[in-house]
Amino acid sequence: MAMMLKIAMALTMDTTAEELKCVKDLSRQHSLPVTSISTSLYGDKLGGPGRDRRDQARVLLEKQLEYAEALGADGVLVVPGGIIDAVNHAISERGDVLDSASQKLGSIRSQMKVARERLFTRLGRYLNDPATAVVLQESLITQRNGRYVIPLRAEFKGRIKSEPTLGTTQKGKAAFYAKVEQRHWDYEDDGTYTRLPNTYHDLVAYKGVAVRAYKQLAKNDFFIAEGRMEDYQSKSTGETKQRFVATALGHDMARTTYEVDRTPRREQAQRPTVERDAAQQSAGSGVPEQPERQVAQQQTPAAFAAPEYRPDRQSPDMGL
Repeated sequence: MAMMLKIAMALTMDTTAEELKCVKDLSRQHSLPVTSISTSLYGDKLGGPGRDRRDQARVLLEKQLEYAEALGADGVLVVPGGIIDAVNHAISERGDVLDSASQKLGSIRSQMKVARERLFTRLGRYLNDPATAVVLQESLITQRNGRYVIPLRAEFKGRIKSEPTLGTTQKGKAAFYAKVEQRHWDYEDDGTYTRLPNTYHDLVAYKGVAVRAYKQLAKNDFFIAEGRMEDYQSKSTGETKQRFVATALGHDMARTTYEVDRTPRREQAQRPTVERDAAQQSAGSGVPEQPERQVAQQQTPAAFAAPEYRPDRQSPDMGL
């Protein structure tokens, strides 16, 4: 029965040629040829991010090849060392690349951290400054498409193109809805304006604003609203659309003639009760009780009659 016997012998970087000759003679005497040489305990020196470690590994491999030739070994076994340490030095347990992966990466991330802290300090000033707080939609910093932004209040001017409706939300709050039209103009180099195609949007309002808007606004009324644009998913088509959520809504004074009722209002404490009652009645019946409509006149006084309309070269009327 043939039997192979493996014997390991330790060689060092200081092993001399005489010692190698002695090892080779012993292997021949006992018919135990040297088949390969391994890096063995030197494996931890065969890797690392530093140039010194790489130079040390090169010297070790050259010595390994020299010993293999002297002993008549058929090959060398290289066990890379330092890989685990190098990986742990560069990648965290969660798989994130660490700042210590390279000096350049660490420097870049340090600069980014400083820049981010400065950015948030400046944005925080806008949130806390009374002069800018009045134009903010909310006192928060958010991200959109990878950019830090502060939501601002938006304005919307247009014309109501559908019959307004007053309904309720799932929570029983009054909800106003109308389809609206917005006009657009392009300013030309010669100082004139070119009319662009109109765009159409959804306009919504909630709670007391909804009730008052339904009482005051009608189809074809020109209006000015303050609020925000938001994305929503259409229940009928499932596609994502945009609508303007108005927090303040009223007629456009440049396009509307109306009378102002300056009769003193009820006590401030009674106003929320009236609006809440209207919302509760709407929620209880399923079909909201429609408040009495007060339609403003869409007429222009003779002294301010509109000029002759030129559809292709007409200057905008108050931005519409």
